[in-house]
Amino acid sequence: MSTEIGKLMDQLCDQNTPHNPSCDLSSSSVQQVEAPIATDMYNDLQTLATIYNKDANCIGGELLTIALREAFSCLSKEQLDHLRDVRQQNERQNADKHMEEQRYDAGCT
Repeated sequence: MSTEIGKLMDQLCDQNTPHNPSCDLSSSSVQQVEAPIATDMYNDLQTLATIYNKDANCIGGELLTIALREAFSCLSKEQLDHLRDVRQQNERQNADKHMEEQRYDAGCT
C-alpha cells in the first residue's frame, strides 16, 4: 500500500519483522490521549494488538499520528499560521502556570 497507514499496516503484518509488544508510553516526548472510538473499532484495535503481539495503545497512537499529519496537510497556510499562533499561546500559558506552581514561598503563605 502506498499510504502511510497502508505502510504501517504492511509493517505490522510483516511476519519477518520482529515485533516489540511495547512502545514509548512514558517519556517526556509522548503525551497520552484519551479519545472515544466506536466499540467495534476498539475491539478491532484490541484484536490487531493480540494478533501481532503489540500494545493497542501503540497501534492507536501510530494511527492517530498519521491521521493528524494528514489532517494538518489539508489546512491552508492561514489556518496553519493560526494553529501555530494558538499553540504558542497555549505553550506560554502552560509555562506560566508551571512557573507559578513551582514558586517557592519561604513564608508558607
